[in-house]
Amino acid sequence: LRYLQKYALIPGNFVVVGIGARKVKRQPTIQQLLEWTDHFHHKGYRSVLSYTLGNAADPGYPADDEIANQLMAQRPEIVPLCGSIQEAAAVIHLAAFSVIPDSGLMHVAAASKGGVIGLFADVDHSPHPSQWGPRGDHCSVIIAPRAISELPTKVFLETFSHFIESPRTK
Repeated sequence: LRYLQKYALIPGNFVVVGIGARKVKRQPTIQQLLEWTDHFHHKGYRSVLSYTLGNAADPGYPADDEIANQLMAQRPEIVPLCGSIQEAAAVIHLAAFSVIPDSGLMHVAAASKGGVIGLFADVDHSPHPSQWGPRGDHCSVIIAPRAISELPTKVFLETFSHFIESPRTK
């Protein structure tokens, strides 16, 4: 895969973090993303940021360029992933694991060797993971009462630890 060569990525030695979500309540904040990617780096993993290009005001699927650019300006070692769905699926398949908001890409990641941690929020008014969550042996979810942005880092690190301590792709 040329993408892996371009960024010197080794299968199983990186985590894909997705920020694409139709609803802001399912998206992590820049501060959360900084903490997560720092944690992954400390554990020996590179971070690949999956995001959507385009218009942030698109009602069908808002873009994430602004968040991605801010994050990568602060952490230039983060690898961008914003190409085709085929490229994203191939990269996710080779990741140690992925962290992705409730979306189609989360389901793609559920079928990968490394698995996925799906991000859900406000399940009283939005899809609940019991009905729409990722399925598979290596899937987990984090549910925020109102918004992912309101959860403390500790909640995420506990779930990440389970995936880091039992790697499936190395």
